[in-house]
Amino acid sequence: MTDIKVLRNPGYDLDKEAIRVLKSMNTKWKPGKYKGKEVRIAYTLPITVQAPQ
Repeated sequence: MTDIKVLRNPGYDLDKEAIRVLKSMNTKWKPGKYKGKEVRIAYTLPITVQAPQ
């Protein structure tokens, strides 16, 4: 993943933490395909944050 952007920042530095976690993932992502060729795609990943109880 590259060019990670936060669309809505809830504050409390949660945007920085979300970016840190996403960058630390060791998952091998598969590229999108367009007309049989592998291409880069944009993807929106929803993240839900729950307050401790």
